[in-house]
Amino acid sequence: MNSSLISVRYARAIFMFAKEKNVLTDVFQDFQLIKESLQPLPEFKTFIISPIVKPEDKKKIFNDVFKGKINQITLDFLIFIVEKNRENALMSIIRMFEKFYRQHFNIKEVIIRTALPLGEDAKEKIADLVAEKYDCKAEIVNQIDEKIIGGFTIIMENQQLDLSVKTQLEEIKKTLKSEAYKIGL
Repeated sequence: MNSSLISVRYARAIFMFAKEKNVLTDVFQDFQLIKESLQPLPEFKTFIISPIVKPEDKKKIFNDVFKGKINQITLDFLIFIVEKNRENALMSIIRMFEKFYRQHFNIKEVIIRTALPLGEDAKEKIADLVAEKYDCKAEIVNQIDEKIIGGFTIIMENQQLDLSVKTQLEEIKKTLKSEAYKIGL
């Protein structure tokens, strides 16, 4: 079966179950914790998705790491995923769950890439602007990327506004090369 289809089905299932049990926000926060636990530790992620590691060992790890820290429904879901041999789709399932959650609560994720961290005032102002313009709540995610030198890049709903110094310098470079070619330099 197609892995994206699997992710959608499992994400929808946990979303509907969490909604029915009135723990949507808890499960969303649990998934954020799981994501934060897996991303900086590639060894942990490799262990979880490895077909060589026994399912019982994976279940034990999930229990040891997350029991008491996440909702029991979320923990049961992790165990269920291991039992169904779908742990390799976990990150994709989490992303799909986040999408369903944001749609349900009318939240727009706004990713802002900057060379330096944004202050809380700037985040609040951007969130207010997005909320006013799109009649929604805004979740601001500030990603640091020193390569952009200055300025910022905003990504929202697969649209990007790139006002970074790096991009502006690249555009100037292209223009100069193009002009140099035209005049024969």
